[in-house]
Amino acid sequence: MTDDGNGVGANTANVFSDAAGRIRDAAKWLLAAFALVGATFAAGIQLSSLGNLTFDTAEDRLDWAIAGVSLTVLGIAIAIGGATLVIGKSFVTMYWLKSKDYRHDQIDKDQVLLASRANVGALYKEYHEALSAQSVAANAYLAAPDKTKEVELNAASSKVTYLDKISQNVVEQASYRRLRFWWLWSRLGVFVGAVLAAAGIAVFAWAANPPQLTATPVVPNTPTEVILEIATDHRALLKPVLGANCDLSKPLAGLAMAVAGDVYTVAIVPTDTCLATVITVPPEAGKVTLRNPSGDDAAEQK
Repeated sequence: MTDDGNGVGANTANVFSDAAGRIRDAAKWLLAAFALVGATFAAGIQLSSLGNLTFDTAEDRLDWAIAGVSLTVLGIAIAIGGATLVIGKSFVTMYWLKSKDYRHDQIDKDQVLLASRANVGALYKEYHEALSAQSVAANAYLAAPDKTKEVELNAASSKVTYLDKISQNVVEQASYRRLRFWWLWSRLGVFVGAVLAAAGIAVFAWAANPPQLTATPVVPNTPTEVILEIATDHRALLKPVLGANCDLSKPLAGLAMAVAGDVYTVAIVPTDTCLATVITVPPEAGKVTLRNPSGDDAAEQK
């Protein structure tokens, strides 16, 4: 730190101003980073399978997806709020500093910074008095210029300049201290927001991407003896095909001739009451199971 001959560090203000600038730059980068996270997440929502979910989807995935989106938005908002909080928190004035609403104990204890003034309030008072004296000297010189009044004006102006430099250093350090205080709190907000956003993204990713369910045929190969149980709401449709006397409330014996995913082509074994026919059985039409080799699980249609 250099000295200007008046006992005031000329570079002190620049040091704290540069430090405060670095904090604000860091906050701006964090702000930009979370804005990018928000934009990426919004794009991810559009590319997900969220539109295929309903409130009836297994495992309440739509509910979880909505919760994940809400949690992510909340987290990003908290993080951005924490980053923006610090950007405008460094502006202070001597009048604001001397108020009782601000704790400046550390500055009051720094006698080098205050140039041996008792506290910020005393510096403010002396500076205010010096400005008043300068104004009086300037008015007197302008009213009736002479050498004596010129010397008094120069002396008053030099004192104002000296106190102004001290005040600038005090304001800059106080500004830095205030900014650093809020930076510590804002980092906590950014951390909490980041955790919430990450948790929300994880929940949303799980909910919006359910596993692809592939039906595993119960019939390993065809033809295979099977038992067919006709669904109640399909019995009336099959009655004319299988015969009026065929009791469709009972299982039917058949041969699975082909399987396409979970759709079966079944040849019904004829009985005294049921006709031989080949029908297509989708999942909603009935249930197909392997027949016990003994054949005991097939009900006889008499």
